[in-house]
Amino acid sequence: MGNRNLMVSFDYEENSVEKVSYTISDDGKKFNLIISPKTGGRSLDPAKIEYSHTGAEADLVFMVGVSQFEDLAEFYENERGLYTSAYTVAISPYETTPFAALTLNTEGQSCISEGMTVLLKELGINPHDDVATNLLSAMEQATNRFQSLGMTAETFDLVAYLLRNGARRSTPITMNPALNPHVSGSTPSFAEVLRARAQGQPIPVMPVQPMLVTQPMMSGQPGITGQPGVQNQNVIHQLQHEEQHIVQPTQPAPDEWTKPKIFTGKTMV
Repeated sequence: MGNRNLMVSFDYEENSVEKVSYTISDDGKKFNLIISPKTGGRSLDPAKIEYSHTGAEADLVFMVGVSQFEDLAEFYENERGLYTSAYTVAISPYETTPFAALTLNTEGQSCISEGMTVLLKELGINPHDDVATNLLSAMEQATNRFQSLGMTAETFDLVAYLLRNGARRSTPITMNPALNPHVSGSTPSFAEVLRARAQGQPIPVMPVQPMLVTQPMMSGQPGITGQPGVQNQNVIHQLQHEEQHIVQPTQPAPDEWTKPKIFTGKTMV
């Protein structure tokens, strides 16, 4: 995650390195890192040396949707010093054991984005239209496009605040998985989302199964028992059975019933 320090890595054998030193070129423009093997040891193969960056540096770190440092997985394991030196702020939707310097709890609000919107508004910050759009989109999904019974006057006030700052409403595609009982799988963790973004991969989402749609049945109707699929089959069989017992006419209709009839007359008023 960090890119402050350059790290040089190579395959290491115990007691194979005598010392590590450096020199500066005569013109002062080149830094030379010198790794000296022990007497009789093999020199390093330049083709097997790897270079990478490490060591993030920041004064302030925001952590959204986590309840402990370990939720950040390798982003915490590889940069423990960052979270020790920087001022940390945790924004969480549930009560947690304090682990950051400051914890903002968004419990009771529709989603973390609503809590973030409250924070921006109270700080007097007008978000960019793209930021406002992202916050509004998250609130739409969390409330099933503002149809949730948990919507409050404060939530609608925040929606108006975002719209005034250029937020654009999104076109509905799928129902919010958190509100859809036909969703299988689990919500991707915060670390998985961060890892996907860092590697340039698509953000993992929960798989959605097709919804089973059944016809509404009236209670008390005979032959309707068991599961919805069984109920439909019972009704079909019942209708077919009743159709077979419909009384058919035994005598053909008289011909005069099927012939056209013309009525004439004179009526003076």
